[in-house]
Amino acid sequence: MHYTLSIEETNSIQMSSGTDMSMVKLTILLALNCFFSGNLLAEDKIIIIGVAEFPPYIIEEGYKLKNNTIGYGIDLDILIEAIKRANYQYNVQFYPFARISPSLANNIIDVTPSMFISTDMPANKYILYDSGGSTSIYQLANKKNVIANVADLKGKTIGIVRGDYYGERFKEVVNELNLTLTTANNDKMNFQMLLHQRMDLLAINSVVGQFLIKQMSIATLVSESPLKLNYSYQGEHAGIHFLFNLTIEQHVIEDIRKAVKSIHEDGFIDQLKANYELGN
Repeated sequence: MHYTLSIEETNSIQMSSGTDMSMVKLTILLALNCFFSGNLLAEDKIIIIGVAEFPPYIIEEGYKLKNNTIGYGIDLDILIEAIKRANYQYNVQFYPFARISPSLANNIIDVTPSMFISTDMPANKYILYDSGGSTSIYQLANKKNVIANVADLKGKTIGIVRGDYYGERFKEVVNELNLTLTTANNDKMNFQMLLHQRMDLLAINSVVGQFLIKQMSIATLVSESPLKLNYSYQGEHAGIHFLFNLTIEQHVIEDIRKAVKSIHEDGFIDQLKANYELGN
């Protein structure tokens, strides 16, 4: 199923869904994107955001916050706020995670949040907006395996999200130990597969794991191992970024970069995390 979030003149967010209509909307959006080729005209200023379910960073169905407003995930809320402060309009498209990078490369979407960067990414096409995290390893609570170091992963089947390899260190571990990987479209599906014993272990962003366990009420059914893997050995590459496609006019990115700076300066991000009841 395909969802669309869009900003209207009233600054309200609307969600529409449906198999047949979604295909029509996607076709129209693709046609518009081909027409503009990512080259935003001043009188239009519509930025296509592509995202994948990644709670609490991206929440497709919306989430009631502590201040009784509705959020769509910390990272998406930050990006939307930055775009609004830069005086642009936006349209949000939800995809499986594995389709995000190809959609960005093919100019189907203009920008995506919640991303780590590779060394070959042009520095002027991304914006660092928050600190990174670590990868946690979960197993069923009734299992007696002690996963305290990398060697303890040997011979295990590990669940990951399709298209996400959890940073440089995790990829190294997979190669070192010749691990078996099983994939799902999102982290919630992986937890369900773990509960049905379709894998030995689950690899997941630490904050996402804590959030989903609470949301799914499975705290007594799974346990977190002592082993954590950093996303990167390089500071900035371990941070979280907005990535833009290569055709976006640079002045648009710089407008949003200035807006991100103001968001940090006025404490918006800290307040947002508090509303999601998460630490900094």
